[in-house]
Amino acid sequence: MSVLKERRRNWFISHKAQRQHRVLRTRLFLLPPLLICLFPPLLAADCQVELATGAIVTCTGVDLDGVATGALNDTVTVAAGAIVSKTDEKTVDTTATADAVTINGGDGNNTVTNGGAVDATATATANPANSTLSQAMANAIALQTGDGLDTLSSTSGITATATSLAHSSDVSVTLAGADSTQGSTLSEATAIGIFAGGGADTLTNFDHITTSATATASALNVDLKIMGLSSSDASTTAHANAIGMAGGNGADTITNHHQINATSLATVLATGVTVSGLQLDFASPTDAGIEAVAEAFGITGDGGDDTLNNTGAITANSTATATTTGIEVQFAGLSETKTATTAQATATGITGLSGSDTISNSGAITAAAIATASATGVSVSALHVALGTPENAGVEAIAQAYGLSGGTGDDSLTNTGSIATTGTATASATNVDVQAVSLSSAIASTLAESTAIGIDGGEGGRFDHQL
Repeated sequence: MSVLKERRRNWFISHKAQRQHRVLRTRLFLLPPLLICLFPPLLAADCQVELATGAIVTCTGVDLDGVATGALNDTVTVAAGAIVSKTDEKTVDTTATADAVTINGGDGNNTVTNGGAVDATATATANPANSTLSQAMANAIALQTGDGLDTLSSTSGITATATSLAHSSDVSVTLAGADSTQGSTLSEATAIGIFAGGGADTLTNFDHITTSATATASALNVDLKIMGLSSSDASTTAHANAIGMAGGNGADTITNHHQINATSLATVLATGVTVSGLQLDFASPTDAGIEAVAEAFGITGDGGDDTLNNTGAITANSTATATTTGIEVQFAGLSETKTATTAQATATGITGLSGSDTISNSGAITAAAIATASATGVSVSALHVALGTPENAGVEAIAQAYGLSGGTGDDSLTNTGSIATTGTATASATNVDVQAVSLSSAIASTLAESTAIGIDGGEGGRFDHQL
């Protein structure tokens, strides 16, 4: 009996130990996810965090999660040799939104320093399998801060890539109601290397920045019926925006000493689209247009009196393509109706946007914009009874390329470097029939307009000179 008892006792001890081991193993397995939920920045793969009055983040290895701090005064450092990247890929039926911000300092007076490699990639794909309209939005930013007095500096490479695709096919939709109605196919992509929000910020770059934004929207065999008392959006739109360095509201100082490449590509294809209906509000327009908008900027200011300097090489390329085939519009409305096919491409080396800005360039700037719009087999029959608003059913391609642009305000622009700008616009219409009865003007023309300017002072008083 004693031997049997001893065996039972040993078995009990062994079984109990195994259970304790399983419980401990389970708790250890659940601990990292729990800590990540409670303290997400603290377990970034190779970014160590210290918390005091703000976050002190140091990245030394390979980190695939990125860094996001709070609203205090934070310091983020990516050490030499480190790699920090963030990727967000979304593929859904109807609305896809991808947002990749690799280093996000948030609000507060932040200091962000990059000595390694920072990459942001956002991909949004909306391709419904159930015959519905689609929308896709992709946003990729490598370094970002919010409101506050921020300092952002990079001595190593930065890459931001945003790609969005919205595809609508074999769709029949009725838009009706007293409120604004949405029946659009929309694709938006934004890629920014370094972005600072509101406040007087300082941005400095000593290595390459590469940003690429690609937006594609397609509508195939789409039937839209509109009956509304307010505005209706039945458009097909692609908007791509690529920026190397960007300041927000406030008096920013932005300096580039190396290479910036910003490339944007917007493509819209509409085939077999039918729009019909009645709009009964004088003040509410109806948009059934096809539009591709591509924008590429090396450096941009924003609100505030900014100081923008470039001693490096900036290349901004934008391409917008809008193609319509087999479109039929039968519409009656009391306000403006837009059924135009439009491609608009803008490429700018440096722009201050609004405010009284000081811009200087001693490096090399190349800006090229290409816009192509074509319409084949389009039929528009419209009754438009509003005064003062046009019926727009034309084909338009607009390409604008600028080296230095002051924007609005009293700006000072100085160039001692080289500037090369190219604008190419092509518009074509084949078998396009527009029959519009309107109390105001009707636009059914084919327009190709290109602009290539080295130095543009913009609006307002300014002092522009080239040495």
